Amino acid sequence: IDALSAWLAGDIPACQAACRRALALAPRDLAMLKLHQYHDFNRGQFLSMLRAALDVADANTDQPAWWGMAAFAYEQCHLMDDAERAARHALSLDPAEPWAQHALAHCLLTTGRIDDGIAFLEAASPGWASLTSFMDTHHWWHLALFYIARGRFADALAAYDHHAWARERTFSQDQIGAVSLLARLECAGIDVTPRWDDLGTHLAARATDTDQPFLSLQYLYGLARARRPEAHTLLAAITRRAETAPADLHTAWAEITLPA
Repeated sequence: IDALSAWLAGDIPACQAACRRALALAPRDLAMLKLHQYHDFNRGQFLSMLRAALDVADANTDQPAWWGMAAFAYEQCHLMDDAERAARHALSLDPAEPWAQHALAHCLLTTGRIDDGIAFLEAASPGWASLTSFMDTHHWWHLALFYIARGRFADALAAYDHHAWARERTFSQDQIGAVSLLARLECAGIDVTPRWDDLGTHLAARATDTDQPFLSLQYLYGLARARRPEAHTLLAAITRRAETAPADLHTAWAEITLPA
């Protein structure tokens, strides 16, 4: 309750402190670990993400979900060998562990093993529809990146149309996944103009959303590519947020988000 109350109040350091207190009492409470890592990721605190996982390692060596969370933390710290070992161990315990699949996808793409990544994710894909909208669509997002890297643009577009942008179109993570995938397709020379227009209609509701810098920039990019007037509204909102952000978020808003 303390962690959620602090999060709702916008006090992320207090939220994470509450997560650590909970984990000290119940180190197998992986929901608290996940919440801590979620905020670490959003704030770019990747060493903290890894530290949080390792602090409860002894209590969780039998938990595939813990190994998946450790794997992604290792990957974000660019410790690729450790990340891949942790991900593969998680999958040896539970081949359907989604966060381990996700971490391994990162490892395979970062190390340039494109065909291995396609084979792995295609084999895993039948199990994704039962996951949350984010995990389902984000796995397809990753598979689309492998398709782009291999020049399989028709497959990448099909992944976008039928999976990555086909579930909860009002959900923030699905929206930014769609933005970033269309941007990558454009960088590869693919015309996705009608898809920007469609996506823009769903992003219009984000015209004043400055909850997170990482999200707001992607909403803004999508609105601008769709030539939506809400892009100007959101840029003004980002400017105001940069001027009023609390100390722990000032750098992210004023020195990174606004100049971008």
